[in-house]
Amino acid sequence: MPKKNSDYKIKLLVLYEILKQNTDENHKLTTKELIAMLAKKGISCDRKILYNDIATLNENGFEILSTRGQQMEYYVPEAAFDNYELRILVDAVQAAKFISKKKTEELENKIISLAGSHKKDFVKDNITCLNEIKSSNEKVFYIVNDITNAILEGKKIQFKYFDLDIAGNKQYRKDGAFYVENPIDLAIIEDKYYMVVYNESHDDVATYRVDRMDKVDVLHEKSIKKKVQEAKDLRNKAFSMFRGEDKFVVLKFDKTITNQVIDRLGCDFFCQEETEKTYTIRAKINVSDTFFAWCFTFGEKMTILEPSEVVDEYRAKLATTLNSLPRV
Repeated sequence: MPKKNSDYKIKLLVLYEILKQNTDENHKLTTKELIAMLAKKGISCDRKILYNDIATLNENGFEILSTRGQQMEYYVPEAAFDNYELRILVDAVQAAKFISKKKTEELENKIISLAGSHKKDFVKDNITCLNEIKSSNEKVFYIVNDITNAILEGKKIQFKYFDLDIAGNKQYRKDGAFYVENPIDLAIIEDKYYMVVYNESHDDVATYRVDRMDKVDVLHEKSIKKKVQEAKDLRNKAFSMFRGEDKFVVLKFDKTITNQVIDRLGCDFFCQEETEKTYTIRAKINVSDTFFAWCFTFGEKMTILEPSEVVDEYRAKLATTLNSLPRV
């Protein structure tokens, strides 16, 4: 009896998978076609049984619609995702540097399969590979799963952390010793995936690149839940996740780079028109080397006005960089 019940469940799943992959509002399968497709998979069925099977699927939340012409035709309503939505998902996976090439291909195929057999070729044919620079760490998804579980269970996490040398070989920090941290959040910032933690020794939040983590384990020890809001705010403050001190900074910039400023800082700042060609804003910024590098990107179109200590630090950085150049 259990075996028969198990076989029946499998039959229902196969029937639904056939309908999901091969039908939509514009592509329907007749009773005869469904019976033939089931037969190819070694499942015998007649019209009355098929009708009852479809009724059972509908009763259990698997929506299958039917129309009556010369004979009954069945279909599963439009997929949950439109073509453009699937395209966005595939592009996002391709653009993510922390996902390996192998895993990128696997995820692409899974996403494309959501389009169903009648649309998947269209979605696949209209996809262009955007990013050839990919992580070599095939364990990223397992690591993300461990971090997620640790956060949900309120447990500490243990891992080794490494850099890559010029040949791409792992060079473990702390001579290969384990790090033990209190995970708070996961954040994707500028194509990189970070674990945000509360670090007890510094009584502050810290970040670790997920693709640079190895030998990860969720510990039984309860994590310390502190600095949660600071961790949530970090993605809005930090420049490339290099952290510095939060300060209110006054910037003057050319109106031609307004979009770039908004892309980086958002719109949560006080702004006034300085001249016909410039704006002045006052924004809370995490001042770091990468903040100065961002300002330098715009040359004379971006000027730090206040506070004086930030201006002086920027001048010193520029002078150090200039002095490091070889003299001709």
